[in-house]
Amino acid sequence: MARRRGPLLHDDFGPAIAALKEASGLTWSQLAGLLGTSTVNLWRWRNGVRPNAGHLLDLQALARRLGLEHVLPAVHFDESSGFEALGGDVDAPGREGESNA
Repeated sequence: MARRRGPLLHDDFGPAIAALKEASGLTWSQLAGLLGTSTVNLWRWRNGVRPNAGHLLDLQALARRLGLEHVLPAVHFDESSGFEALGGDVDAPGREGESNA
């Protein structure tokens, strides 16, 4: 059975999650809670496992709310090919009406 392709991520994505945690002053547990995931998943993401598209959006939205959007690689959604992580200042689409705070 073929494995479903996840979002494409920069090699620096894992360190960027650690940098977001440090810059925010949150604990790993607090960060996981705000993202609706577990600390185990955060550890996996820091070590190369791809978060799903919803979690990528949640990460970008949280970084934006904290004024730390520059810490994470920008995520761009292309309907034909799915999510791609990009460098530079590309606005990630938000989920209107949802809040993780």
